[in-house]
Amino acid sequence: MKTFVINLPHATARRERVRTILAEHPSLDVEFIEAVDGRKLSAEEIERRFDLRKGNFRAMCRMLPEEIGCTLSHQTCYRRMVAEGIPYALILEDDLTMPRTEGGGLSDAIDLLKPHLDTDEPRAILLSNCNWWISARPLDEKRRLARVFDAWMTHAYLLNLAGARLLAEERPGYTADNWRLMIRRGLHLYSLLPHIFGQDLRHVPDREARPPLRTAVGTHLVPHPARTLQAPAQAAARKDGALRGLNLSGGRRTGIGGGRPIYKRNVRKSATVFPDF
Repeated sequence: MKTFVINLPHATARRERVRTILAEHPSLDVEFIEAVDGRKLSAEEIERRFDLRKGNFRAMCRMLPEEIGCTLSHQTCYRRMVAEGIPYALILEDDLTMPRTEGGGLSDAIDLLKPHLDTDEPRAILLSNCNWWISARPLDEKRRLARVFDAWMTHAYLLNLAGARLLAEERPGYTADNWRLMIRRGLHLYSLLPHIFGQDLRHVPDREARPPLRTAVGTHLVPHPARTLQAPAQAAARKDGALRGLNLSGGRRTGIGGGRPIYKRNVRKSATVFPDF
């Protein structure tokens, strides 16, 4: 299977680490994609390649240069798939952690998931645990395929050609992990249970550092409160009830306050994370 690994040119240590991980899977046709470093883009280049107005509006704050670069890097993979007619591909970021093997190896999982990608329906299958899912069906004795209604992070997922055609844009205006927006546009999003890849959060941009936007009346629009929490803090916050009373559904739609909690009886969580509205 074609495998794209997004990697900054100067991040040689991460590149070699991922190369070592994937060397154990000779069935993967690995290609390292030069990541876009958003911190080095000029304002004119950002304006030409990215719709910052839409991106800021959807994020409810000013997007970080790293987030813009991440989105453009994933767009490179989507356009390659469309241009070359690649039926499906594994897309990875170089900050992923060692794969899990409780449910079986990566190669076995890919072989099991290929039939679910061989369709004209736009589909993506997350191999990470940063998602919220509704229902799951068994694939074999150890693995299940879950239907996801929201997720965050983009460090490991499978995408078919129909999905690449849907997601590819000349001038995107959203973060690469705005999966809810992609679902609304028609992407069918799934997740493998148990997940295979984790992520080294030391390399994830601190979204709390994003400057807020200001409305016409001077009110700050704040990001979704749960989105700004890093994964290690979320478990502690949930344990001591620090998130109790926060608006977990209306923040993105109404700006501030209001909304009902996202919790429903038929909704399951596959990780201690909150969705990015």
